[in-house]
Amino acid sequence: MDEPHRQADCNRATSVSKIAILEFTEGSFEQGFVVTLRIGDEGAPTTTKVTAKLPPNPDIPLEYAHWRSIYTDLISNSEIASRPTCLPKQTPPTVTRQDCEQAAQRISTRLNQWLCADDFLPILKTWLMKLQGTDDLRVLLQTQDGLLQKLPWHLWDLFIQYPQAELALTAPEYDTVTPSLITAHRIKILAILGNSSGIDIAADRQALEQVAGAAVKFLPEPALKDLTDELWQQPWRILFFAGHSSSHRTQGQEGTNVAGGKFTVNATESLSISQLKYALRSAVQRGLQLAIFNSCDGLDIAKELAELQIPQLIVMREPVPDAVAQAFLTYFLQAFSQGTSLHQSLRQARERLQSLENHYPCATWLPILYQNPAAVPITWQALMGSPRPKRWQSIFEPMPRMLRVMGISTIVTASIVFGRALGWLQPLELQAFDQLMRRRPAESVDSRVLIVGIDNTDVKTDEMSKATLPPQERGSGSISNAALGRLLAKLTPHHPRLIGLDIYRDFPANDQPAIVKQLQQMPNLVAVCRSSDTPGDIPGVKPPPGITDDQLGFADFVVDPDGVIRRHLLFMDVETASPCAADYAFSVQLATRYLTAQGFEWTFTPDGNLQLGQQKFPRIQSHDGGYANIDADGNQVLLNYRQSPTAFDQVTLRQILNGEVLPSAIKDRIILIGYTGKGVNDYTPTPYGPMPGVLVHAHMLSQILNAVTDQRSLLWSWSQPLEIAWIGAWATVSGALMNHQLLIRRSLPRMILVYVMSCGGVCIICYYVMTQGGWIPLVPPCAAIAATALGIRLTHNQSIRRIESPAIP
Repeated sequence: MDEPHRQADCNRATSVSKIAILEFTEGSFEQGFVVTLRIGDEGAPTTTKVTAKLPPNPDIPLEYAHWRSIYTDLISNSEIASRPTCLPKQTPPTVTRQDCEQAAQRISTRLNQWLCADDFLPILKTWLMKLQGTDDLRVLLQTQDGLLQKLPWHLWDLFIQYPQAELALTAPEYDTVTPSLITAHRIKILAILGNSSGIDIAADRQALEQVAGAAVKFLPEPALKDLTDELWQQPWRILFFAGHSSSHRTQGQEGTNVAGGKFTVNATESLSISQLKYALRSAVQRGLQLAIFNSCDGLDIAKELAELQIPQLIVMREPVPDAVAQAFLTYFLQAFSQGTSLHQSLRQARERLQSLENHYPCATWLPILYQNPAAVPITWQALMGSPRPKRWQSIFEPMPRMLRVMGISTIVTASIVFGRALGWLQPLELQAFDQLMRRRPAESVDSRVLIVGIDNTDVKTDEMSKATLPPQERGSGSISNAALGRLLAKLTPHHPRLIGLDIYRDFPANDQPAIVKQLQQMPNLVAVCRSSDTPGDIPGVKPPPGITDDQLGFADFVVDPDGVIRRHLLFMDVETASPCAADYAFSVQLATRYLTAQGFEWTFTPDGNLQLGQQKFPRIQSHDGGYANIDADGNQVLLNYRQSPTAFDQVTLRQILNGEVLPSAIKDRIILIGYTGKGVNDYTPTPYGPMPGVLVHAHMLSQILNAVTDQRSLLWSWSQPLEIAWIGAWATVSGALMNHQLLIRRSLPRMILVYVMSCGGVCIICYYVMTQGGWIPLVPPCAAIAATALGIRLTHNQSIRRIESPAIP
């Protein structure tokens, strides 16, 4: 178990979020009670107040007295090891465990019936309306009535709906004491081990010794002077007592009145609280925050200690069996020292006592918290106080917590931005981009485009037909002239708007006079060629003969370093010696022809970007999106693929030649002809997997058409300053959350949950922005979150503390 962080001071509450105060202002069980409920946020004034009444119920005192008689008779049996030797021994017992359980059930029934009274309903309704079942809730019962304080309020049915609520007692009159702050490596605990006759105090000692982060001083059976000296001289945080205690009671008209309590410190001395009054007040001023009396009749002691303004008290309502007292202390210290709030630690420890009730009935009734309402609930971390300066302290350690978070997040952000500029994150960012692209909502089919695919069957059939032709009429690396001529002859009568031929036909015109003549008679046809790239050692491919320059577009793709096509090259400067003289992409030639016929004008903006109608196509820069210094020559835009399993209608070459395609499927559409069979070398990697080149051209064409006519968004990215701010914001926010978790619980699962939730938030936002056409950083913020969390963890003073041996101040 790691030693908890201790930066928060003792006046800081971190666990409780809501407080409810039930104030019994006047009345009795014979006359009824006036009850006021106040509700508010922890650490702030209450904002809700309602008053109601509880009717008279004289049966409850009788039932409780009956249960207590059975309970004390039962635990005084010599067969049950009992801490309260003040009780007379009964051999054999006159009652059974079943008798005690039945009496307890009657009290529970009476209590819940009483709290369901009609006059009390305003408080119940207000409670249920203002408090949620998930609230971390501290309930204070403010009353002077001794029996009300002893009732098992945890059996109230209402508490079943509030698993994080616990009830504490408080006196109607109280005052605020501001203890002096101290620095400490460990929490100082003064453990008074009183007269151990008949009980096993060694188990209490062992439980305290096993608490990490605690410096315990044991006073076994001390004299009064030794005890008071320790209280005066040392700044204790927790006072613990194990041993025998008892109450001095006098009989009055309305039952038993308590005059005071005593606890036995050694074989000869029993001290009252009044004998330690000045020493305890001094201890409170020096930082005493919590007193634990693991002995019987603790309520009487608690009332006297509360008058000394000790902030938090844990006592036992009734005589407590030895095994119950030992188990409670162990359970409570385990929870509290691991960062659980005080009231939640007590609830956990109390509920774990249920496992002992087969032998010790009503064990869960005994522990109770007695609090000063003016005191802020403590945590284990708060008891640590402020850390001492260390010789080998981190440069961040002297800084305030948020300043430390800001410093770490700034360094992390700068490092990630620097690494991003060098391209270290580019592969991951491109993969994240692909994932977001593939998960966008589906779109409809673009009905303006029809793809005539030449698949493996078409290629096989055409190869057979080419074998029957003379050599001078065979295509070189293309479909045969005869097949192409028949295809064009089939398409032309149905009046397609445009025909795009995505097939290289770089062979002499005198070898194909018939097809050249046919191409010259088709002004609505656009063909492809490939530009040469001398630095890249890529030879060009000449255009088909008979095609004019305004019917020609280059089929070159721009690929990313991982070979995937994510960019759309619109136009470029062509090398002088290139066999392909086309300045514009195949898709741009088709799109401009189609849109010009619809009245859209195309031009260039002053900064050199293509504009069609009102739609501009701003070129990407070398560091846009997740790219790091890419080659952005020419006019490139991000390719916004159409998200659909079948983005375009497709037919095969043989379907056209066999007349299987209806004329309406061809009329007024842009026909793209290209290879789709996997047996040809025309497949290219895309974010959606390998895709035939003609289909990539279709996506490019569709992007231009839909952006101009349907205002479909082009992909965009933020400016670099905005991206840096985005990364820095996530680093700072997540760093603050991580730092908060370290201060509260130092829980690795909780820190992992913060990381997962933060990265999940980044993913959700990036996905939503992608659906709107935006590409914003995803990997850098997640990396910043992880690096900031690691930085917070490493610079946390817990890691520094391990260098030195802890010293007790």
